[in-house]
Amino acid sequence: MGSCNGNVEENSRYCIFVILVTQLPFAFIMGIHLTALNSLTPVIEVFINESYQVRYRESPSEYTANLIINLAHSALVWGSLVGCVLVKLVINLFSRKGSILMTHCFMVLSSILMGPVAQYGHSYESLIIGRFINGIFRAVGFTVVVIFIAETTCRRRLGFYQGPFSTFQFISSAFGLGLAHSKVLGTQDLWMWTMCIPIFASVIYFVCYPWIPETPVYVLKKRKREDALNILKLLRSEPTVEKELTILENESEELPSQKDLPLMMLLKKRYLRRQLFTTMITMTTVQLLGIQAITMFSDSLLLSAGVDEGYVTIVSVGLFLQSIIAFLISAPLQRRFGTKKVYVIGLFVITISYMIFVIADGLHVKIPTMSYVAIFGLFAVFFGLQLGPLFVLSGLPSELTTAGSRPTVVFYSQCAYWILAGIIIFVFPYSHQAWGVYSYIPFVAISIILVPFSIFVLPETHNRSSAQIQKSFGMKTMALASKSDDCIETVPVLQLANDQMA
Repeated sequence: MGSCNGNVEENSRYCIFVILVTQLPFAFIMGIHLTALNSLTPVIEVFINESYQVRYRESPSEYTANLIINLAHSALVWGSLVGCVLVKLVINLFSRKGSILMTHCFMVLSSILMGPVAQYGHSYESLIIGRFINGIFRAVGFTVVVIFIAETTCRRRLGFYQGPFSTFQFISSAFGLGLAHSKVLGTQDLWMWTMCIPIFASVIYFVCYPWIPETPVYVLKKRKREDALNILKLLRSEPTVEKELTILENESEELPSQKDLPLMMLLKKRYLRRQLFTTMITMTTVQLLGIQAITMFSDSLLLSAGVDEGYVTIVSVGLFLQSIIAFLISAPLQRRFGTKKVYVIGLFVITISYMIFVIADGLHVKIPTMSYVAIFGLFAVFFGLQLGPLFVLSGLPSELTTAGSRPTVVFYSQCAYWILAGIIIFVFPYSHQAWGVYSYIPFVAISIILVPFSIFVLPETHNRSSAQIQKSFGMKTMALASKSDDCIETVPVLQLANDQMA
């Protein structure tokens, strides 16, 4: 809002503090728990055998041991499937920052269950249950954090401030892999403390919690306009925020009598249906392109590509750490050209890299030197994911939606996100074992399809107001500022009964 120049910093230092202390600790937790079992698998297998022997006085069969370890791996995703269903309930029962606080409390509980309780209680069930609980609040927290940041930052800087979320998550993923290495905490006596490291991130949030405000949108929904105005004054560097508040009021009152936006209304109204479609595609792009398979099975994929077993974890760490370089490239590109163009560039890189990876991986058995090309291809795929789809994972959907529709549209998009993750985590290990390099063909095909989608279907959001974006979706709008204003803002017409139907 405010200045026409998208590069002008409109968020106050206090606002930046609120964004970072909300976003980064949760990203740190998500990253470590995502990859911890990747490196710890050999140690966890020993733990499962010992726990089974303590209980039943015999060793588990190979089938039983594999089933338990697979449940431990997949429980995170199955929990996320449950969590995405609970998001709307949590958002309706608690405030925005209250929901995030509750999420951190359950994350601490899950860490204790996965670590000390499992180890000292000789209970692999505790490990599985802890992972499941972690998955539930992983999905809840991710959605609420996306909404919180979208409702806290000024719209023109939204993409920039939501971009670091995925980057920091993968930095912490690399940190988690390093911690779980056999020469650090990945031993039979110390592995449980890997699970407890994320507790420190939650403690940071607990300490800062009293200084974190509710979002202006949430306060407006409680009919406390003066409080919302005071919060906005704290969050912005500009002295006048009345115009932004008015726009937020109009967005928030799209459906003044509705607590939740019904799915049928999303499907009936043309602009809402297009919001849902484009948001769902952009949010699930990373799953459609195999991010779940790469992150949770990076060691196995690198081994199959020819990496020596003694170095595979180190290479995996490098795979995740390169996200820093991708972020340093994406951030200035997004600031200058917008989230859509960054998304398009990333898709081009991914498509080309996947082709290189699939061809090289298929040839490396006959031509050993092709294994280096395959490894380069996999690195380039992950680089492209972070450069584009991962960088805009939160920002672009937030730009495509409004304050009134965002919670519901993001809810359904997150459901699709975690359902795809569940399918991939279950199917990919078997398809990769059966088909080898050909198991990547669906990812290549989808990346090719998404390129024209991103160019011709996805609306431009850079330096455009919410109403301008919604107008491209087919929503009727009205001008808020005078025609002489160089930076005209528009807001949705409140009489939605007159909106266009498709």
